Amino acid sequence: MIGLRTEWLGPPRVRAALLAALVGAGLVPVLDRDMPWLGSWKVALDQGTFSITTLGPVAAGIACSVYVRIRRSEVPELLAQARRPWLGWLAPGIGVWGLASLAVVLICAFTTTVTWAIGAHAYPDLFWVVPPALAVLAAEVAIGALIGSQVQHHWATPWAAVIVFMVYILSSVGVLPGVFRTGGVTGTLAGQTFHAPTFAWQALAGVGLAGGAMALSRWELFRVSGPVSRGATGLALVGAVVAMFQLRGDSDERYVFAATVQYECREGEPTVCMLLETTRPLDDLSAKMRSLSDHLEAAGAQLPEQFRQRVPGEPDPHHGFLRMRGDAVLAATVDYLTAAESLAQPAGCSAYSSDDPRVLPEVWFTVDDVLVRWLLVQEGHETAPSDGALADWWALPRARQWPWVRATYDALRDCRLHALRLPTSAS
Repeated sequence: MIGLRTEWLGPPRVRAALLAALVGAGLVPVLDRDMPWLGSWKVALDQGTFSITTLGPVAAGIACSVYVRIRRSEVPELLAQARRPWLGWLAPGIGVWGLASLAVVLICAFTTTVTWAIGAHAYPDLFWVVPPALAVLAAEVAIGALIGSQVQHHWATPWAAVIVFMVYILSSVGVLPGVFRTGGVTGTLAGQTFHAPTFAWQALAGVGLAGGAMALSRWELFRVSGPVSRGATGLALVGAVVAMFQLRGDSDERYVFAATVQYECREGEPTVCMLLETTRPLDDLSAKMRSLSDHLEAAGAQLPEQFRQRVPGEPDPHHGFLRMRGDAVLAATVDYLTAAESLAQPAGCSAYSSDDPRVLPEVWFTVDDVLVRWLLVQEGHETAPSDGALADWWALPRARQWPWVRATYDALRDCRLHALRLPTSAS
């Protein structure tokens, strides 16, 4: 069987070239954009499994080409005379899958190692998400083998890759169950982890589809192999159907909030804390926030002792919360706007999660803009407006602006949002 796995893939130098091609194909989505996954080990691992998006279709094309050559040879007829003919038929497909799986593991090792090397906290116990992804890869390889064994023409090779990629697209947008979604999170996974039941169903569906596709690719070989192989194939297909039913709609969520979270802090005035899993910009953010906070302290405003990275569903009026947009949580550095916006939220008021103006007054949005800009103006990163309704206030000496800054910050810290007022020259 080992010989059959390697013979149809060519000599060692050809297999090495195929491995390189698979790794190269898998790195296309991984190295896309600005590689924000560098800021989170979890995201890096998820991005590693996302490599199957492009690696899988290439592996399917290779499998298709291999089985075209097998069907155009006399091997299937010789296998029918073997004691376990289905083993010989599966062997080349297993060889392709093994080569593609090695490529995925190498990419996952690359993303997680690089992320860990630049300081991200590692979670090696989460490597259990890789085997379910490899089960999906097995299904994609089997689909390529099925197409090649039935079409028996080499022009089917690129079409096998296209078909597998389209299956991924349809699975990602919800037209098909989410069996073929293997990563590519667009968020930060801060305070989150992987949802084990979803991955278990995905693994079952992948194995079942792989077994069913390989059986259909040469059913007569499986039919003569006895009741055990037929029963195993039937069981795999039933498992795949049940798993795909479970993965439909909203039940295929891959990520859930973690039961507990850990913080890493930079002590100072104020102390700035981020979740242990996303601390890449912490040093830069804390330095910028301390610099900006000097202006609030000069105005007489009382800062909270600590600012924390926001965790959804956990408002805390006793701590300030970091306001970090987009991929800022995963970036190496942040801009002063992020630091100023974070300082402008000295308490995690529950009203911030509401869109009801009776709970979150509309004046808060304008007051927030003015306070953030005031901080940036004091630091020299913005210029004071010279026109508009607030032009007279902006023209006042800084000491005469302090009373409004102090009163506004006190109201924000105490979550008295309805007490907020816009500044006037008389204030």
